[in-house]
Amino acid sequence: MDEFSKPKIVWKRVGSILRFSFDDKGCMALDSTCFAVGNHIKYLVAICCKTPQKLAQEICPKAIFSHETTLFLNGYSDQVPFVYTISVPHGYVSKTLSENYDVKHVAKETSEKGITIAKSELGNNLKVYNIERTLCELLHKPSELNKERFIPALQAYMKSKEKDVLLLMEFAKMFCVEKRILPYLEAIQ
Repeated sequence: MDEFSKPKIVWKRVGSILRFSFDDKGCMALDSTCFAVGNHIKYLVAICCKTPQKLAQEICPKAIFSHETTLFLNGYSDQVPFVYTISVPHGYVSKTLSENYDVKHVAKETSEKGITIAKSELGNNLKVYNIERTLCELLHKPSELNKERFIPALQAYMKSKEKDVLLLMEFAKMFCVEKRILPYLEAIQ
């Protein structure tokens, strides 16, 4: 009983999303929750409430989530990536990133175009590329294009109230994929 009165991190055992809370008031937890106590437990909660993706961006601030990862984080794919993809400017090297992520190098002058914010599973803000840039970037290397993810994402985008076809075409021009994207757009409409 003494452990319950100590400062602790509490989380639920059941569910698809882990949510951690810090309790320093001695609250009791239900049977379906877990808790951890310790001398410096309040510092651990800062790490528990961040996804590995958020920590990666704090370590490497130039890293932007891209490609199929962006489709997932922006809600255009329900398939969780096996390996998250991050884009960094050419010349940027991080051993931490390359060990844990699929790292793509992008031109320095375009690396910051199209950045937006998406929420992680724990509600952390993550820097990601917008859907317009992502769709065009995926078409940039046809040999790497996963049509099973690309086509449904493009279809969902075209049905979306937030679609911006002019912006999509600006990114198509930037990635030199105008001729590749037009047949997809014509087939969908």
